[in-house]
This record gives sequence, C-alpha cells and structure tokens, in this order.
Amino acid sequence: MSTILLAAAQVSSPSTSLGQVAKLYPVDEGTTDPSFFIYRLRLIEAVARRDTSALFGALSPAIKVSFGGGAGLDDFRREWEPDSADSKLWSTLSEVMAGGGSMATSPSDAWFEAPYWTSEWRNVDHDAFDYGVIIGEQVLVRARPTTQSEAIAALSFDIVRAIDPYASSEEEGREFVQVELEGGARGYVSREFYRSPVGYRAGFRKVDGTWQMQWFLAGD
Repeated sequence: MSTILLAAAQVSSPSTSLGQVAKLYPVDEGTTDPSFFIYRLRLIEAVARRDTSALFGALSPAIKVSFGGGAGLDDFRREWEPDSADSKLWSTLSEVMAGGGSMATSPSDAWFEAPYWTSEWRNVDHDAFDYGVIIGEQVLVRARPTTQSEAIAALSFDIVRAIDPYASSEEEGREFVQVELEGGARGYVSREFYRSPVGYRAGFRKVDGTWQMQWFLAGD
C-alpha cells in the first residue's frame, strides 16, 4: 500500500509543460522492508488518533528536533507541544508520512527518510533553498495569483525556482508560490502543489531490531 501524497490539478489544460530544469517523480520505498512497513502503518494510525503515548513510543530517546542542537524527548515535547489543541505536530507529521520516501540498507544498518521530495533531492543538482518541486500532475501555472487568472503552463513533478514562496493572494484562504519557468517566464502555482526540499522531514533507523524516528526537523 503506497502512502505517497499525490496532488492533482483542478483543471487539465493546457496539457503541455514548458521544458523545466528537471523532474522529481514520487518514490516510496517504505514497502521494501516488512518491519518498517508495519512500523510506519502503526505510526500513521497513531498520528491520525493524535495518540501522544504511541507516538513517543516510536521515537528515539535522542531524537533530533533542530540543527541548533535540540535533541531528546523533552526537547521534542517543548518544540511541538503535542497536547496542545492547536499543535502543528499532527498535520505536519501526517503530511511527511504520506509523502513516500527512500530506503537505504547495509548488512549492519537500515534507514528511511521521508518525504520523497527531501530524500530524493540528493539526486538533484540545484540549490535546495532556491528550488522546489511540484507534487502533482498537470498543475497549472497562472499569470496572477488567482485561480481565475490565465494558465500559462502546466507542470507535472517539475523542479522549479521559487521567486516568492508566499505571494499575495487575490482569493481568501489561498496562498500562491511565484515560480520561474525555464526561459525566464514567471507565474504562480497554488501553495498546496509546491514543496521545498528543506521543509520538514523525518528520518528513521533500525536500532537493535526496532525502528525508531531519529530526527524530525526542517532547514539545513
């Protein structure tokens, strides 16, 4: 069962994409290890229930929560406040876990990183802070930040340069990302279809036969 989050555009035309710098197609290698498949399924269910006890049982005691040195269960709790009604932990982790990812194994080690748009970026020759990926098929690029604007291109899993990650919107409750297409043309895509490779991601390692979440952080 694949857990990859694949978004679809609301309109399917125009049907062709301007040539972009590269593609980054969805990957989910989480099914290749049966023990991780079960661990991940249980973790996804715990997140859906907002089950703090089950979640903490899936974390490494030394889980890394920032590049600034924050680590451990106490720091994780302070960072995310999982018992708070407005905690962003559950929605953020749910998206990360639904985003596929990559597995690496060796005779002495196994690890998995999610989502795929961070784990697979190692194969991309573009700055992770300047570029991002479109996570759907036939996602429309608009001339202005509104769904009523003319569509100037349609992108499918394309890597694009972000000009303004949070462009002003003409529609209540909707955000747009301004992107630059190959050749210099600029337009806007709905924020829901754009992901940054330096956004939140989670890393998992098998320790003494048991899977644990080793890091959950953003940045670089």
